[in-house]
Amino acid sequence: MTCRTFARISLFDFDVLREAFRNSVLDLRIAEAGWEDHDRMLVETLADEEPEDDLMPRIIGR
Repeated sequence: MTCRTFARISLFDFDVLREAFRNSVLDLRIAEAGWEDHDRMLVETLADEEPEDDLMPRIIGR
């Protein structure tokens, strides 16, 4: 399976983003309804770029 997103972000960075997302959702007690907004903010902050649409569901785990 080829993923356009992985050409722009390393697997290591993806793993870091996903773990940061999971930890922050638990620590901040963010309801599932707010996960997408939180994920977008987290990627923009940590990766310093706008996340691609196919990246966000992968980080969230959907």
